[in-house]
Amino acid sequence: AAYRARVLGGERAVSRTTTDVWSRVLEGVRREIGPERFNLWMRNTKPLRLEEGELVVGVPNLFILEWVKTHYGSLMAEGASLAV
Repeated sequence: AAYRARVLGGERAVSRTTTDVWSRVLEGVRREIGPERFNLWMRNTKPLRLEEGELVVGVPNLFILEWVKTHYGSLMAEGASLAV
């Protein structure tokens, strides 16, 4: 399963790697939600690609996909926009 976070200012993403952007997003998410929730919901996510203004993130299953999208989607999108 994969989650797509819309990245504002994605045209600048060329200068950063997908992994670099995702690392910055994760740092911000961890600060906002705390280590317990972060380890439960975000630990097994991974960046797949950054293309055409979207950061595509892999998640272990559809349940986690829906949970992350519903509860942390806007936080992730904001973090991705700031990271590029």
